[in-house]
Amino acid sequence: MDQGQFEGTFNDAAGTVKKAAGDITGDSKLQAEGMLDQATGKLQQGLGRARETFRSVVDDVSTQARSAAATAQEQAGTVGEAIEATVHERPLLALAAAGAIGYVIAFLIHRK
Repeated sequence: MDQGQFEGTFNDAAGTVKKAAGDITGDSKLQAEGMLDQATGKLQQGLGRARETFRSVVDDVSTQARSAAATAQEQAGTVGEAIEATVHERPLLALAAAGAIGYVIAFLIHRK
């Protein structure tokens, strides 16, 4: 339970008691204070639940982001291993590909 929810529950209960005391004694000011405390308590409870929900969503997103990063890192490692294997198996093809990539980059840099 969030601190705000705890305080809200306390204020709501205190407001209920105040309102009941005002009802019994006929004190309209005490009744109004009780109703205000109840409203304040309910608001605090709602805000506490909202904070709790927000934290939960942030935790879920954070967990999913870590999982996605781990998957991407794993896949990058796999791609790197595949490229390394291709370079060892077909060095001339790798050299030609590197040359072509270098040529394209140079062309893109120096075009006007």
